[in-house]
Amino acid sequence: MIEIFYKLWSEEAPRRLVLTPVEYYDPLEEGEMFYEESGVARHNHAVEYLDEPAEDVEWTRLVVAFGDQPMTVFSRFSGDGRTRFWHRREPDGHQEMCIDTQIDPDRCYLARFRLDENGDWIPGYVAMITDLPDGSQGQDRTFPTPPRPPAM
Repeated sequence: MIEIFYKLWSEEAPRRLVLTPVEYYDPLEEGEMFYEESGVARHNHAVEYLDEPAEDVEWTRLVVAFGDQPMTVFSRFSGDGRTRFWHRREPDGHQEMCIDTQIDPDRCYLARFRLDENGDWIPGYVAMITDLPDGSQGQDRTFPTPPRPPAM
């Protein structure tokens, strides 16, 4: 079952949206038989499946459950819509969180962390992402830093 629970800033109670695998995933490619094994989500974030403007959404909780342990992604948004925080939990125990802040229309700051085996949050990727005129993106990565050249 695929569910998105979400709350609008203007409402007290959360809402619930149930999606079929066909609605949630891109079409399977030739030779692929099961969404649970091969499915790729159509969108990067649960808010993109909603018929609500993103700036009206306070939080979302995506739950994808094909077995006993679901995959969940909880996202919270700032009131101005510029910052998104999300926390992902996988059935195997892997956890990841991210803070994404839109600096201006063409630049965002992205910081991703993962929970290690000791229970510590470890930065995995930190960068300023810039949308380029050709439609691609550039990155000014600050973590992990590129290796230092050997000392002479």
